[in-house]
Amino acid sequence: MARVFVFVLPLLLCVVGCTQRLETHTGYDHSADFAAAKTYAWAPVKQSGTQNRAIGGQGVDALLVEFVDRELAAKGMTKVDTAAAKIVVHSYTKLEYVSGRETGSESGTAYQDRQDQREDPIPRAAPDDRMPTEYKKGTVVLDLVDQATGKSIWRGVANGAVRDVATAEERQARLDEVVRKLLADYPPKSK
Repeated sequence: MARVFVFVLPLLLCVVGCTQRLETHTGYDHSADFAAAKTYAWAPVKQSGTQNRAIGGQGVDALLVEFVDRELAAKGMTKVDTAAAKIVVHSYTKLEYVSGRETGSESGTAYQDRQDQREDPIPRAAPDDRMPTEYKKGTVVLDLVDQATGKSIWRGVANGAVRDVATAEERQARLDEVVRKLLADYPPKSK
């Protein structure tokens, strides 16, 4: 029995500690004609905290565009010049450092953008359930805007913790997963 416990405890800690929760939310304008929206163009990707970060030598913005292009093409959409597009894809990426303290049912959270963890003058606290914890949180927003009206007809938001120790391949796979999950139910089914 002791051997089983010795094996199961580290495995359980790894699963709990290694799991990176990804939350996605989407919404859309129920009056929009998604069947007619088969062409799209890109607005410049707006970034906060991801501007100078690369994944495997490629910028976060370039990878995001590549993954979204692939998913939209698979859904029958065509990328065209802005003047000919029915939809303009606006996207936003944000990387922020989040610290919080949890003691029982109370929790406090402070958000602070930092360009790089090395710029953080605050040392990390020893692990304790009453001590603050800190992690990186990544956010990706995709906003599909009707070119004619200038109004958003579909929006997807993804949030999740970002692991410091992830390899370039793991980070790229994570961003790919974010895009696939965001666009999984696009276009929305008419009701």
